Parts: sequence; C-alpha cells; structure tokens
Amino acid sequence: MRRGHSAHNDGDLIKLTLDNPYEGLVIVNTKGIITYFSKSNEKIFNKKREEAVGKHVTEVIPNTRLHIVAKTGKAEIGEVMLVGNEEKIVGRFPLKKNGKIIGAVGKVIFYAPDKFIRMAAKVAQLQEEIELYQRNINACLRSRYTFDDIIGRSERIRSVKESAKRCANSSSTVLITGETGTGKELLAHAIHDAGIRRHGPFVKLNCAAIPAELIESELFGYEEGAFTGARRKGKLGKFELAKNGTIFLDEIAEMPLQLQPKLLRVLQDKEIEKIGANHPVKINFRLIAATNKDLAEEVRKGSFREDLFYRLNVITLNMPPLREMRDDIPLLVEKILTKMAFKLKVKKRRITEEAEKVLMDYDWPGNIRELENVIEAAVNMSEGDVISIEHLPPRLVVSNIVTPKKPHTPKIYEEAMREAKREIIKAALRYTNNNKAKAAKFLGIRRSKLYYNMKKIGLD
Repeated sequence: MRRGHSAHNDGDLIKLTLDNPYEGLVIVNTKGIITYFSKSNEKIFNKKREEAVGKHVTEVIPNTRLHIVAKTGKAEIGEVMLVGNEEKIVGRFPLKKNGKIIGAVGKVIFYAPDKFIRMAAKVAQLQEEIELYQRNINACLRSRYTFDDIIGRSERIRSVKESAKRCANSSSTVLITGETGTGKELLAHAIHDAGIRRHGPFVKLNCAAIPAELIESELFGYEEGAFTGARRKGKLGKFELAKNGTIFLDEIAEMPLQLQPKLLRVLQDKEIEKIGANHPVKINFRLIAATNKDLAEEVRKGSFREDLFYRLNVITLNMPPLREMRDDIPLLVEKILTKMAFKLKVKKRRITEEAEKVLMDYDWPGNIRELENVIEAAVNMSEGDVISIEHLPPRLVVSNIVTPKKPHTPKIYEEAMREAKREIIKAALRYTNNNKAKAAKFLGIRRSKLYYNMKKIGLD
C-alpha cells in the first residue's frame, strides 16, 4: 500500500512539474510531432492541449525551430521568439536516450524580454560589485613604497638600496636586519615593487603582534570545522593570500619555537597545509623576513632553530641606524616636513640651523621613526612657519649638551664639570629665549640656584 501510494504521489509530482504555470513546455518526437503540450501553453498559443497533441509543431507554433533541434541535436538557449504580438525568451533542448536523439523539448525561459534585461542588469551590477571588491582587496595587498621613498645619499644607505635592487627580480628569500625604526618594512615594500612579482599581492604579518596560539591559523588558514569557533567556510591564511606575490614576516625572531618546523617545511616544499586539512596545497610565493635581533645569537640561546636560520639567511640586507648616516638627516627632515604639511593640512614648516644642529647631534635610538615623531610634534607645537630649538623635546637638547664630543681630551674633574654646567645653562637659556624663570623650571632648580650658578661660571 505504501509503495503504491508513493508511486501515485511521484506521478502527481511529475505531472505538476511538467504542467507548472511558469514554463510553457512542448515536447516533440524526431518527426516534429507534438507529444506533450502543457496546460499553460493553451493561453500562450491560443490552442487547446487536445488539439495540439499529435500535430506537427509548426502547425501550432508557426515560427518554431523545435523540430529542427529534434533533428540536429543542437540546443538553442536564450532565443527570442515572437508569439502573437509578444516577444518571449525560449530554450530548445534535444532529448536523448542511450546517445540517440528521440525528440526535443522547448520551454519559455522568460515571458518577456524586459525580465531578462532586468536579470542581466542585476548580474552586471553584481559583477561590478565583485570587481570593485577585488580591486579593493588588491589595493590592500599592494606594496605602498618604492626605492624612491628610501631617502639618503650616504654610502651605507646607497649600498643597501643597490643590493636590494639587484635581488628584487629573484625569488630567493631575503632577510632584512636592523634596529627598530630603521625602515625594514619600507625596504621590503620596495623590493616587491621593483621585482617580477610587483603585480601580485604583498601580504605582511608582524609575528610579535599576533598571539602565539593564533599565529598558525593566521599564516596557514584553516578548514571549515577545524576547531570550535572556526568560520563556517574556513579561512585563507597569509601564505595563500600571497599566492604569486610576496609575504613579509616582520619580527621573525618572535615566531613561536613550536611553529618554526612548519614554517621550515613551507619554505622547503613551497606548500602549506591548513589546520584541519587532509592534504597540502602548492603555493608560489616569495618570503621576505625582518628582525631587529641577532638571529645567530637567538640560535645560540636556543630560541630560534638553526636550520630555519640558514633557510632564511640566503640574502641578508642590513638597514643602518640613523646615527651612522647623520649627513642624511637634513634630507630626511625635509621629506618629513613635506609629509607632515600634507598629513596635518598645515603650511610647510622650515627648521632653524640651531634646531637642525640639535637633530644632527642626537643619537636617535629610535632611528627614523623617532625622528618622524619628533618632527610631527614640533610641527604641532610651532605657531608660526619656523621650527626652532624650543619646539624640540628637552631630551634632545639635554642629550646634545651632556654627550661628550671629544672624550679623548684630557681635563681635570673641576674643569670638565664647570664646562658641562656652563653648556647646560646656556642651552637652557637658548631653549627658553633667555627667560630665566622658565630656564630654572626646565633645569628643575630654583631661580636663586640658577642665578648662583650663572654667577659662579661667569654667565651673569
């Protein structure tokens, strides 16, 4: 009973499907004789089903090509056909059994071309949106700097740029070393931009900025259901995003020790395995890594794998600290002043010779990044168009005073102290435009103490 009931229902479903009001189905045999004519066609062609079945299709639908499709076996999709005074979008498809044509079926896809046009417009709009998203993604994954953005004429910086340009078109791994703030990431961008992968993505990841438990999924991605809380469709890792481009791993020394073997395998085999995946995926990429640490020393301490160090240490470029290229400071200051005028939407400032000298004499432990921060602060603090010594942070002025310029010159203790005190007070007075109350406050002493010291060293 259940089987018969199921068959009855299946037959009803097939009949209802063929006779649905949304498609006007016509089926012909190889001779073009109509064998099926759906109920919805009665209105379209002004012909009863009983009258249509058994007749040649051209007698019922004069301008049809369904009988031709039944002979040629070639489908015709999206054709415009005139039915009465109305145009309709139709499809004609051959019917085959065991590879042999036994007839053809025709149906109305759209009852009016305007519906098709609306659908096409919607598809076009979606396509435009997809292309816009793709352009935005590409823009986010493009390098932002070139070699022209690396400012300097000193021998040290010119040597680094020349070496970097020579290796730009290679696929070999590059390791960039240097202190914090020297511009290691900028150099990585420039190498990518000048190389054969410039049209591919530039993907970066700071190994020190990602928690150790998340860095594996960030680098390699994961499959759907790989762990609790995983995205429904999984996630692409940085290596996959860098396909046919460059991946830049900053602060590589902070890579967790337990993850280093997996990174080593990726570099050796050029393939990654997502978390939860059953098989590896081949990836074409170039790796640029950077560190402010001595990796050889990290290997000796046991915090970095020796085999990974050798795999990374193929082409090594060292970004010099700012204190070793002091002659480039005026060029850098000029570049930063231009940048700050644009960023802060103010008139471009100029800097006095005295203030520039302080910048030249400072040791810059934070390198170019610190210089940029100092200039930005000075632009904000200056009311006019000129940056002078009082607009610079006190630490720069004091450092300039207390740092001995000629440590090899023999002097007795009292003379050295007297000269140092004189220079400190003179600099404080210059810094405060000879305002003794402000100078005393700057030095952290009472005004009476300042007057006493000035008189003692002959500055009264």
